[in-house]
Amino acid sequence: MTIKNIVEVSGKSNKGIEAAVENAVQEVSKLFINVSTIHLKDIRVHIHKGKIDLYEVTCDLSFSREKTETFQSQSITG
Repeated sequence: MTIKNIVEVSGKSNKGIEAAVENAVQEVSKLFINVSTIHLKDIRVHIHKGKIDLYEVTCDLSFSREKTETFQSQSITG
């Protein structure tokens, strides 16, 4: 039996939204295998002295695991 799990993660980058999403995916992939989909929930752009300083995204990432695997809740910020 396969179980789908969803983890909320945050990614940041000063290069753009896509890079922020990539950072979130890379961080969660270090802890979980079989990451399969991403749902982009929120985008924030931080401004400093009138210029974009930082892009930040909040995403739901889903991954599958087998029934026999254990799962611990963890907070992940990339």
